[in-house]
Amino acid sequence: GNTRYTLDATLALVHDNIGDIDCISKTFDFPEASHLGASLEFSYIRNDLSILSVLPTMQYDDPSGSWDNTLHLGVEVGGFDMVFLRCGYCDQNKYSYDDNSFTYGAGFSTRGLTALLFDDSDSITKHGKMQGILKNLDISFDYARSSYPYMNPANFMKLHLSF
Repeated sequence: GNTRYTLDATLALVHDNIGDIDCISKTFDFPEASHLGASLEFSYIRNDLSILSVLPTMQYDDPSGSWDNTLHLGVEVGGFDMVFLRCGYCDQNKYSYDDNSFTYGAGFSTRGLTALLFDDSDSITKHGKMQGILKNLDISFDYARSSYPYMNPANFMKLHLSF
């Protein structure tokens, strides 16, 4: 079969909230912030299906050079474009207190299943438009749990449908 490896790097820098606002008799500066993010995705692909993907990420937030710096680190491991496992760590260097938190999660997507079922490019012309819609159908579910040091853990869930 057709086998390949990919390595995709992403780097982004955002500086936001530039400017000020006039409010009745006074002008206030917006609270500026800078965000630096990076990721590096490695994928093992066979017949246009991602068999294994590993995505480490990093984001550094610096609101106006204050002492509120935050570092986010995470990794996602995916198999067959269907099953995804994630974990992350957040280091909030807020006034040197211990505000660190861990996150973990999992996801499921039908994207890999539809790629396996409709891998023949001629299948759409043989079976009509409905099969073309089904080939692009993606139903995914994501779950994540965050543990904050001074609050109860938070659960996040998302159901997504696209076609």
